[in-house]
Amino acid sequence: MSRLFVFLLLLLIAAPASAQNATPTVPPPEPTNVVQACDPNPTVTISPNAPPPPRTEMMTPAPGPDVTWVPGRWHWQNGQWVWLPGAWAVRPQGNAEWVPGHWGWRPWGYVWVRGHWVW
Repeated sequence: MSRLFVFLLLLLIAAPASAQNATPTVPPPEPTNVVQACDPNPTVTISPNAPPPPRTEMMTPAPGPDVTWVPGRWHWQNGQWVWLPGAWAVRPQGNAEWVPGHWGWRPWGYVWVRGHWVW
């Protein structure tokens, strides 16, 4: 089997079963002074080693009633860990809650599992 086929097969096996039955998420609109919480980059990020512990962040005052804090996270870029700071994000619905992403271990390295909205 080709390396690409094996990689794709392992990637499919590693995908959480719950993702197949997950409710589709709606990315929030992009207002001024807040960020879009859904990661617009659909690529798979794999790191050979675990990320450092999360940094302690100081939240600024909420810019409005329909926002929620999306915590910062470590991002693997060009062979090193880079901190992406947290920001306020507009909820796609009034009762929506943000489920943060996380780094999950797989046999070929650590894989970023994206955060998402639930309601």
